[in-house]
Amino acid sequence: MFEKLKNKLKQIQESDEQIKKRWLVLMSIVSMAVIVAVWLFFLNSPIGKNEAEKIEVSEETSFWQVFKTGLNSVSGSGWNEIKNLYSQAIGKMFIEVEK
Repeated sequence: MFEKLKNKLKQIQESDEQIKKRWLVLMSIVSMAVIVAVWLFFLNSPIGKNEAEKIEVSEETSFWQVFKTGLNSVSGSGWNEIKNLYSQAIGKMFIEVEK
């Protein structure tokens, strides 16, 4: 598989400028489509479902308390979403080790 890819890249490198530009535009479109798809997925996914709402807000809430709550909200479920995407794409299951 890597040989085919290597040969294709070599073929593109040896081709004329017009074909190189076509491949550049094509790969740019594909890359942007993947980025937008991942962005839309995370935009629609329920990351953290506002765990910050569970905590009572007091008038003396410091910046670091808010920062910590937001970081915990994003990092916890965000990492699980990435693992799920990866396991679906590769077709393998992750083994979770309990601490």
